[in-house]
Amino acid sequence: MGLSLGALDLSRAFQHCVLRTNRAAESHDCLRHALSDHVLAWRSDSVETTLYRARTPRLQAFVLRYGAEVEVRPRPFDGFAVVQMPIRGACAIEFDGHRMPLQPGQAAIIAPRREVKLLWSQDCEQLILKVPLKLMSEAACTARFLVSSEPGGDARVHSATLIDEAAQDYWGGLMQGLAGLLMPDAGQPREADPPLPCHASWIGHFEQNVALFLLTQQHGAEGASGDDAALQATERYMRQRLSAPLALADLAHAAGVSERKLHILCKRQHGVSPMTWLRNLRLDAAHEMLRFNARLNVTEAALTVAFGHFGRFSAYYRDRFGTLPGQTARRLQ
Repeated sequence: MGLSLGALDLSRAFQHCVLRTNRAAESHDCLRHALSDHVLAWRSDSVETTLYRARTPRLQAFVLRYGAEVEVRPRPFDGFAVVQMPIRGACAIEFDGHRMPLQPGQAAIIAPRREVKLLWSQDCEQLILKVPLKLMSEAACTARFLVSSEPGGDARVHSATLIDEAAQDYWGGLMQGLAGLLMPDAGQPREADPPLPCHASWIGHFEQNVALFLLTQQHGAEGASGDDAALQATERYMRQRLSAPLALADLAHAAGVSERKLHILCKRQHGVSPMTWLRNLRLDAAHEMLRFNARLNVTEAALTVAFGHFGRFSAYYRDRFGTLPGQTARRLQ
């Protein structure tokens, strides 16, 4: 479940339209400057890009829709992170071999240091919040909250983290507050800014609260290294036993945490349960086998990754890759 969008008034975010175009090159150029440098692949010819921009003094908010199914590969961010939340439609984030699906109201924090793919459905429209890492560092310092830092001193942020379902109500309250503070951002000089909706000191405090909330979702406190180690141990264990029958109890034992704790960590970091994560790793392995080994048939690939029910294997494979396993095998021939 994600944030309920019914009570979220985004009218201020829609007050200034930065871009409305049906030209792919113009769309890419504008978004590269407004958000970040990226590689953009259009999966259909229907380009109807619209971008709105608003801000507070230190946060930038965008509402973006491409009007087409697209694949975005952002370059490593320089000095900021973004929070990405579908308003309608759906998207998915692929990073480090994992896939994190997002439905309307679900939000993820993104700050790629390695390859990340953002996959948007044709009807997807998203609220995107751009947050400076310096603001996160200041918020952590003010709250005496221990975080990992980059060499330059800015807070370190994971490539992608799903905002925890248990914290959605708090995130919703922050977004409602932010929506009421947004000002249209037409790119004019700062001296031409409209009057602030309330005292600058209070807005600064609010911005730090947003940044601190995002840091807590990174589980960046002292116990975070233990959480990361548990997930890494789980992944190593699963990858070494893709062909073996495994239960949730086995994964929790390998991680050194309870089954409930492992479920929370997996949902927070990857957006799926531990057993779904395992299934996705197995499907990814089968996909690679079928793509690069012409001698391997579908049955052998399924059995190699512990799928004894071939109908379920085909259904899960199609859901994940948009094609049947036999079609992948035939492309190699």
